[in-house]
Amino acid sequence: MSGFDLLDAESGILASVSEDGAAVIFHRDETLGPVAASNADAGTDLATGTGRMRIGDHLVVFGTENAEAGLKLEGDLIGTTEIELCTATGGLTTSEGEAPLRCLALATRTTEPAATDVALTRSITVAFADGGLFALRAARPKKAREQGAEETVAVFAGPDGVHRVGEPLLSTTYDGDGHPHRVTMELWPEPDTGRHLSRGGGSLLRAATFETADRRSDIAFFRWSVDGRQGLGRYEITRAA
Repeated sequence: MSGFDLLDAESGILASVSEDGAAVIFHRDETLGPVAASNADAGTDLATGTGRMRIGDHLVVFGTENAEAGLKLEGDLIGTTEIELCTATGGLTTSEGEAPLRCLALATRTTEPAATDVALTRSITVAFADGGLFALRAARPKKAREQGAEETVAVFAGPDGVHRVGEPLLSTTYDGDGHPHRVTMELWPEPDTGRHLSRGGGSLLRAATFETADRRSDIAFFRWSVDGRQGLGRYEITRAA
């Protein structure tokens, strides 16, 4: 499965086709979707770096360029996901006209899905303004009740290479609608790497919920700060029904 995130908070355009198959567009104060990606005429071709998504009168068409960082996350429960940070150039067409689009973008390819016996998954991907990338994936087995039972994998990518986090600790506060509202993180490095503890967090920009007969996904865009580095990205939580 392939997906993408478009991150243009200044112009009010935040759009996503997530790994869970949900598509949503936030445009200024308007929320379109989320709907199943197949119903949104949404998809990407990572080989050519192109993508499109239509929901109602809103059509996003873009091409990607200038790939700056990439990483892979793997685990027994989380499956395998590859992520690439790039620049998206294109446009958003609505009934009111066309808005140009040039912003950070995240292209995602899931080559092995999460395990089938998973009750909850968490997905965070952050594109930093300085060209770096952070991603976290977590999965909790159905028989486990405590967050400590989650398999959690987190990785940084940037000019100094790719670095896996030894122990990612995540705390999420929810609003009255059940959407993640604030997040704090402590990212402990792997032993003997000479790297330091990273602290950060995120504050909510926009959120929506995608529900099917067997799951609920809360899809939220956050403004992030990790060790003073500023970024934008998506936080998605999926729970089995």
